[in-house]
Amino acid sequence: PDLIAALLVYFLVWQVQEAFRRYLFVELRFGAAVPGEIVSYMGQILIALWLALRGDLTLETALYAMTVTSAAAAVLQGIQVGFSLRRHAMIRIRTVALEFWRLGGWALANNLCAALRVQFLFWFLAALSGAALPALLQAGFNIVNLLNPLMIGLGNVILQVSSRAHAGGKAEAWRATHPLALSGMPIVIVFLAAIVAFPHEVLGLIYGAHSPYADIATPVRLLAIAALAAFVTDIVCAYFHGVSQAKQALIVNAAGAVATIPIAIPLIIGFGLNGACIALCLANAVRLVVLHLLFTRMIATDTADASSGRVRDQAV
Repeated sequence: PDLIAALLVYFLVWQVQEAFRRYLFVELRFGAAVPGEIVSYMGQILIALWLALRGDLTLETALYAMTVTSAAAAVLQGIQVGFSLRRHAMIRIRTVALEFWRLGGWALANNLCAALRVQFLFWFLAALSGAALPALLQAGFNIVNLLNPLMIGLGNVILQVSSRAHAGGKAEAWRATHPLALSGMPIVIVFLAAIVAFPHEVLGLIYGAHSPYADIATPVRLLAIAALAAFVTDIVCAYFHGVSQAKQALIVNAAGAVATIPIAIPLIIGFGLNGACIALCLANAVRLVVLHLLFTRMIATDTADASSGRVRDQAV
């Protein structure tokens, strides 16, 4: 309960910053967003280190430190996008906010399903196997989550590129998008292959050879497999958002979240931490199957519509 206020304040300030940085992303001004990113994220690290040296680092002080750096970054990026508090600007913001809610409601539901798919595993582990196993699961996630900058960065670019190419049709948008997706695959494959081949060495390097987290080689291998499926799925879902098919992305992630519940509970009861990781692999496999079906049908429909349109034009 002592963390609720700190969590809420940080979350609200961070969302303001997120809105401004996303504005820069939409304009493909990724370089312009870098100073704010440095202030926000590198600033968090520096303040956390300073608090640790003083002996004042707690979850609560860390969250307030994150609030301060996000607020500073929000001011900087707000200036960069030309945000104004003048009355006529605020009236327009209200109108735009209503339109964003209409468009973004599907994305909100999609992100909620994506988050719950993983959170279910932590909650089930804690309820069925005790409080220690969720910490081990998070330790494993920390390793594969080193791919997050690549996945998030590609997703941001793919969304914007596919949106700009969407005027030529969904198939044309995919032709513009898939080279970007393929560009990240070598890094992903090499990184995850190293984790699968040398999990003890990687865990020892990150946590220390004598850490209790150094003995979760099998879970980390399973999480690496799940991460590969997640990379493919999330990249195509970013494309879905770019071509105004957020409902399709929602279906994919909802299928994964719903599948997690019946899959995870018996596996966690039977195999504990390994069972949770197997459940994540299976849930991601469900997402991949649903993704393939929706993507194939959408491209086929778009191609057929384009062919029909060309035939009509020739007839005219």
